[in-house]
Amino acid sequence: MDTVGSGLRACRVCVGGTSQRSAMTPRSMRKPSSVEQTAELPISYPIRWKPGHVIREIAVTKPLLASWDASHLPSQQRLQSYLAGLADEADLDSLPPDGLFLELVVGVERSEHLERGHDLENYLTPLAAHFGPNRFVHARAVKCLHTGSMLRIGAAIIADELDSSWQRLAVDAGTGTSQKRWKEGIRDALLASGERTLPPGPIAVDLAWRCGAHRNWVNLWKPTGDAMGPLLGEPQPSNPFNPADDRIVELTLHRELTENLGHYVHVGIGWQSR
Repeated sequence: MDTVGSGLRACRVCVGGTSQRSAMTPRSMRKPSSVEQTAELPISYPIRWKPGHVIREIAVTKPLLASWDASHLPSQQRLQSYLAGLADEADLDSLPPDGLFLELVVGVERSEHLERGHDLENYLTPLAAHFGPNRFVHARAVKCLHTGSMLRIGAAIIADELDSSWQRLAVDAGTGTSQKRWKEGIRDALLASGERTLPPGPIAVDLAWRCGAHRNWVNLWKPTGDAMGPLLGEPQPSNPFNPADDRIVELTLHRELTENLGHYVHVGIGWQSR
C-alpha cells in the first residue's frame, strides 16, 4: 500500500473540512440476497448524528488500542488503567444516560501512520464499551498529523444526510450478527453494488445502524468493518474479512433505535477518498 506523502493535509479532517474532489453519485439501496426482506421498515440509510454541545474535553496523552490479551498480562492491565483514568476524568455518573456523542482525535507523528496501523475502530471500541454503549448514539474518530490527542463527550444532534460527494449504500443485513454469514451478506451487497476498490490513499467512512435497543451496537462495529474489503481492499485474498482498514483517517458511527425490526439490523455505509 502506498503511504501518504507530506502533501496530505490530514488536519482538515479534524475540523470537518473537505478537500476538493469530484462529486460521486449515491448508489441505490440494496440488500444481500442471503437475507429475507423485513416488512416493518423500508431499507434506507439510518439516521445520522453529529456533535452538539460539548460536555467534557479531555487531553489524552496516548490513546490505546483494544486488547484481547488475558487480564493478567501487562497490555490488558495498561488498557484497563487507561480506560479507568479517562472514565474518572469524564465523571460518567454526572453525564446524561443517553443521547451522547463520543469523539476521539488521534494524533500521529509520522505521515505513514495515517494509513498503516492506528485502526480507528480499535481506538473507539474499548472506550465506548467501558463507558457504556447505550450512552452513545454517535461516535467518531480521526487521525491527525502532528497534533495532540483529545477525547470529547457531549450531546448528539441530528445530522443531515450524506451529500453527493459521498458514495453510499444501505443494506438489510438480517439477523445473526455474531455469525460469519452476517458479514458475508454485507460483503456480498458491496460486491453486487458494482463499486470498485477505492484507489490508494486515505479514506473517510461513515457507518450507521438501525437496530433495537436490546442490541449492543458496539458489537456491530467490527463485523461491519470486516465486510468492507470490496471498498478498502483485501491484502490477503485468502482472508477477505481482514480489509485494509488502516487507511481510514475519519470514521463516523451512528445508531438509530427502533423496535420495528426485531432482531434485524439495517446498515448504512458511506465512503469517500480523502
